[in-house]
This record gives sequence, structure tokens and C-alpha cells, in this order.
Amino acid sequence: GVIPYTCGIMMLSAGWRARYAVVPHFLTDFFTHLLPLMRDINQFCGGREVSRDSISTILNDKGTLLLVPGGQQEIFTTRSWGKEVFIYKGHRGFVREALKHRARLPGHPPQGVG
Repeated sequence: GVIPYTCGIMMLSAGWRARYAVVPHFLTDFFTHLLPLMRDINQFCGGREVSRDSISTILNDKGTLLLVPGGQQEIFTTRSWGKEVFIYKGHRGFVREALKHRARLPGHPPQGVG
């Protein structure tokens, strides 16, 4: 997403902690880790740059991760006022990494629209 650290802020809330026992690391595009203020907020909230190394480190530590889709590929083709949402299907490496580490994958990926 454009402001991906909002999912990190959500996970810091009392409501999240009361409902879920796990606070996952959320993985975002490298661009969100380049801008100083965005990077600081992102990493304070538990965000990590999405990469094979990040995924591997989190899963080796038996951690939980949350992938934040909707990155640079989609931002230039999707408009908030439009009726179409374009989804880039080229990034599937996280599934291979999860399977390599014998991690459990959800039956369907959760998503929020609107």
C-alpha cells in the first residue's frame, strides 16, 4: 500500500493484542525503507523490507509474517477514483520461501478493499 505502516500501527493496538496472540512482522517494498521518516515509523511498528533474506530470517526464528501487497507495480496503474484495480501477479517468491521453511500458509490470503 501507499502507507503500509498503518498495518503496523494496527498491530500495536490493544484490540489486536486482545484478539491475537501473535504480532507478525509485516513486509513492505524497499521504497518504504528509503525515505527517512517513513522508514523510521515503518521499522518502529515492526516493518521489514520484503526480501528472501527477511523472509528467511523471520521464518527461521519461527516468527510470523504479514505480506503487504500493492506496491510499485500497482500504484502506477490503479486509481482510487477508478473502477478497476490492477494486480501484478509476478511476485510469488514468498510462497516458495514459506514452503521451503515448512511454514503454514492461509487457505486464502486475507485482503482489504476500499
